[in-house]
Amino acid sequence: MVDAEIGRLIKTINDVGLRDDTIIVFSADHGEGMGHHQTVRKSTTYDEAAKVPLIFSWPGKLKQGAVNNSELVSGYDIMPTLCDLTDIPMPEKQVGKSLKPVLTNAEKLDREFIAMEANNNKAQMIRTRQYKYTAFDNGDEYLFDMQNDPGETVNLNKDDKFKEQLDHHRSLLKKWIAGLDVDKRVPKENRWFES
Repeated sequence: MVDAEIGRLIKTINDVGLRDDTIIVFSADHGEGMGHHQTVRKSTTYDEAAKVPLIFSWPGKLKQGAVNNSELVSGYDIMPTLCDLTDIPMPEKQVGKSLKPVLTNAEKLDREFIAMEANNNKAQMIRTRQYKYTAFDNGDEYLFDMQNDPGETVNLNKDDKFKEQLDHHRSLLKKWIAGLDVDKRVPKENRWFES
């Protein structure tokens, strides 16, 4: 059904002669557990729920059919990317980064990590190139080596060999949270992450 609706949209854009002047962005707000990790919902930080498609299409301006699975990107990056591609001034206090260098020149992003929350801030996640760290509001922590354990099956949080990585990811999460502009009216029960 999604394919059919996208086809209708592209046909209409082509029919009115606007395809060369239209950037199409396809994404989603979450994935689904699909039975992995015994979940069938979206409210986890496992990759099945956390990873979503992000596709940009602009004939003649962006290379068509290029795939990049190595960069750490976020939904935060969509608006700055569209501003950069269309020469619209970037708003201040940007959390996201423009993906234009990746989309046009196959360059790498200068980004150490991305962050996400799940289940009404009951879980906060930091994803670096090799590791994924999740802290839960009940004190539980997960640390997965995503290069050697992409299925997220071995929690390394108690393994002394990974203490340095665990501490580093804890500090990245603390840094991320400290930089958030959270409205003071957010109820205290949803602000477990305050330091």
